[in-house]
Amino acid sequence: MSATREMCLVVLAVLSATTAMAAANPADEKTAAKAPGLVSQIKVLPDKAPDCSSLKSMVDSITRECKTNDEKAIAIYNFMQLTHYHFAYPGEPGGLPVLKEINCYGWSLCGGLHSQQSALWRQLGWGWVTSDTLARNYPSVNSLISCGFKLFKPRRAWGSRGSLYWRRRV
Repeated sequence: MSATREMCLVVLAVLSATTAMAAANPADEKTAAKAPGLVSQIKVLPDKAPDCSSLKSMVDSITRECKTNDEKAIAIYNFMQLTHYHFAYPGEPGGLPVLKEINCYGWSLCGGLHSQQSALWRQLGWGWVTSDTLARNYPSVNSLISCGFKLFKPRRAWGSRGSLYWRRRV
């Protein structure tokens, strides 16, 4: 066994024992947190995968290397494409929080995925999402309308000739 692996096993054993001791008597949590040598509130993070423990940490880790809003939007889109598959709406009585869907289910239909992306966009402080499509692309036009997008006229057009511009409040 390598020295690095042995060291990792020792650290994990110490962390496990510390966690077990802290969990043994929750009434002493405030006293235990002040006890010298006792470690509490440990958060283990992956070095490459996004931190999905909260919406803020998710957005921060997904967009950590992005400089522009376009790069951030693409990073969030790619994250959703890589971590979810298009299957059906997961259903629970009373609805389903975004974090639970992302961490427990990982699947939904377009509307559910859009709602989750919207929650991530709101964490970035974005109020609107925009898109463009060609006027003769009827399936896209119908999809945008059914998702609540409205036509608008941008100050500067960015699409090809004959494009329609859409926006939706996040």
